[in-house]
Amino acid sequence: MSIGPTRAEIARKVRSQLGVDASDEMVDSVITRVRELLRDERPTSRAQTPVIPRGEEENGDRVIISVFGLNRPGIVAAVSAILAEHSCNILDISQKLMQEFFTMILVVDISAGETSFGQLQDEFTALGERLGIKVYAQHEDVFRAINRL
Repeated sequence: MSIGPTRAEIARKVRSQLGVDASDEMVDSVITRVRELLRDERPTSRAQTPVIPRGEEENGDRVIISVFGLNRPGIVAAVSAILAEHSCNILDISQKLMQEFFTMILVVDISAGETSFGQLQDEFTALGERLGIKVYAQHEDVFRAINRL
């Protein structure tokens, strides 16, 4: 009996998130690092483990934003500025600094904004390129499907 997705399934999902420029080595590196983090991390508080809130109605207006890269000043401010500019509400946020590596996950309600999800993705991609980090925005349902373990 198999528990969770196979490595090949995970690799396909990782590749789809990293995009067409993702090399086999990059995909393998991400999978290996995530497995190490899952094995080594023992969350001790809610602040370290974001809870993805479920509303009474699933309306598709929640987005998960993941940020990864070398730590530098201004990452949180830049991501928050884009969200504020588009009237998006941060429902939950978790960030962690692991030596020089910065990670952040946000659960965001985009229902009050007039910006399309695609435009937000484009702005986060441009932000990532400008700051030398990776910023991924996914609809909540896609995030849940990809991260089912």
